Amino acid sequence: PLRPAALRPVSPPYRQEWQQMDIEYTFWQMVHLCTSPKVVYQHTKYHKQTKNQWARDDPAFIVILILFLVFATSAYCAACLERVRPMLL
Repeated sequence: PLRPAALRPVSPPYRQEWQQMDIEYTFWQMVHLCTSPKVVYQHTKYHKQTKNQWARDDPAFIVILILFLVFATSAYCAACLERVRPMLL
């Protein structure tokens, strides 16, 4: 049954965006940027020709990149803390 818009449950916008992100393609793109960037360029060029847009439609690449950076920074800080702690005491 259809409800008026005012009575429909509203989900948070971040949840809708997360469900629309193409995580699998993002990981494929990240791996191939390290191993064979030419392939990624060819896919991006094809995307530009078909959709007339260079940018991706979803922010998945940025979100995953930020998560990797946070993880790497945390690991680096933890490793440095273990090395520096004996010098401080």
